[in-house]
Amino acid sequence: MGVISTSTLLLAGVAMAAAGTVAAGVAAKERSDFEATDQRQRADRELEIAAMKEEDFRRDESRRAATSRANQGRSGVQDSTGSSLLVAGDFEMEKELQALRIRAGGAVNSSRLRDQATLTKAAGKNERTQGFARAGSTLLTGLSKFNS
Repeated sequence: MGVISTSTLLLAGVAMAAAGTVAAGVAAKERSDFEATDQRQRADRELEIAAMKEEDFRRDESRRAATSRANQGRSGVQDSTGSSLLVAGDFEMEKELQALRIRAGGAVNSSRLRDQATLTKAAGKNERTQGFARAGSTLLTGLSKFNS
């Protein structure tokens, strides 16, 4: 069996270090891609949740309004004229405003998650690029020691 020279060991070590650095950068990118996909899925879910909350809110408020109209009718209040009509109109406007706030809140959360997914994906690409750059630096440093 032959003796392995110091130069060969140095070159092998440099190559392994460079390969490890590249692999770490690629793994970081894959991790970031996975996180970005998860964040986009959560963004979609935020919109779905907001839509369900908005629908539930509208349904609950419609029930409350129906109960209120029934109670007013039993007590003899006319809900088609005067102040009770104005109150009902105000109530409807407030209900609609609250429903739109629920929807907007979901849209804001969704947008925030999508922005985060974009940043996460970009960070992963940056990690991969830095991995290649560090590998190149490792190779150049190792080769300069080899030639010294």
